[in-house]
Amino acid sequence: MTKVAEALAEYKQELRENAASIEKGSGESNLLANLNKIVQRNRKIFYIIIVMLVIAFILAISFIWYWRDNTTVLAGVFTATGVTIPWVINTTVNLWKDISNAETLHALISHLDDKKTTKEIIKILSEKLYK
Repeated sequence: MTKVAEALAEYKQELRENAASIEKGSGESNLLANLNKIVQRNRKIFYIIIVMLVIAFILAISFIWYWRDNTTVLAGVFTATGVTIPWVINTTVNLWKDISNAETLHALISHLDDKKTTKEIIKILSEKLYK
């Protein structure tokens, strides 16, 4: 599981399978477990990216200071940071959104006792995430 949309798709599949059989109630615990895995994984990646960004910033400052007389090296340093920083920002924002979605969905589902309301919330959120 890497995204909330995948966890929702798996939960919808479990609901279809449960509708065919008699067993009820195991799907939500699987969804909550999958959401916990997504949050943990994305947080680790988020922190790794932040640490790498700090290291890249320190290295860029060091290179700029060391080769301040060589404009070719300075242009390379600025090019490298200009390429990597937008990717890092985009990836970090996407991870943070996925973490927020997973935590919100986890809080909603863990505090609801009504299966019908849970299914409606899943339906609404999955429509928004798949678009």
